Amino acid sequence: MALSAELREAVCKKYGIRSRQLRNKITKKGVEERIPDRDVALLLLAQEKGIDTYKPRFKVPEEKLKKLEQHLATTKAGVVHAVVPQKKPVVTKLRKAEKIYTPGEQYDLWKDLRLILRRVKQQVFVVEPHPNEEIFTLYLDSVPTDVKIRILVNKPHGRFVEVAKKFARKYSAEVRRSPDVHDRHIFVDNRAWVIGSSIKDAATKKPTYMIELLNKDPFLRLYESIFSKSTALV
Repeated sequence: MALSAELREAVCKKYGIRSRQLRNKITKKGVEERIPDRDVALLLLAQEKGIDTYKPRFKVPEEKLKKLEQHLATTKAGVVHAVVPQKKPVVTKLRKAEKIYTPGEQYDLWKDLRLILRRVKQQVFVVEPHPNEEIFTLYLDSVPTDVKIRILVNKPHGRFVEVAKKFARKYSAEVRRSPDVHDRHIFVDNRAWVIGSSIKDAATKKPTYMIELLNKDPFLRLYESIFSKSTALV
């Protein structure tokens, strides 16, 4: 295996097992997920236990991370089952760019959104009407410090403004407020997504979705215009 001993030790600790048991667990995961690459199977096990495999100390090769992202994109975007009484389930296949999250799948949304944000190279523009401080602690702190970050809000909650000011001391971040903000969008470099509900509550008690926009330009122009006229918070 190409992955570091430190990562394997971290996974063993999380599962409360030894190295031989880990090898068996990797084999089982590979069979379940139909993954021929044992390293990718190990990365999946790590992520299921909340281990951030992108941390430099784990020294995971970029090609392995890409294989992991490709696997997640092809398996989790996949199939939605709508159950109809006394009938067989109706199966609707979604595009890879479309994902539905049922109540209780907050962790799945968190993983997917962090994967998107970690790949940013130049800029992030978040449109979120009602964020709290978790937008920084759970999501944006994974973005490189030299990336330009803009956040457009309406009525922030909790300690958002307090944490935003601390965040801006380390990151190149600008936060603005406008009453014209109602929907939720994430713009990352040349790509964009729309999210069905507030990020802080998404998939907690109600289902939500995240869909990549095929044509982001009209949406970006709209929010660029609102941002330019909005009130600075940070």
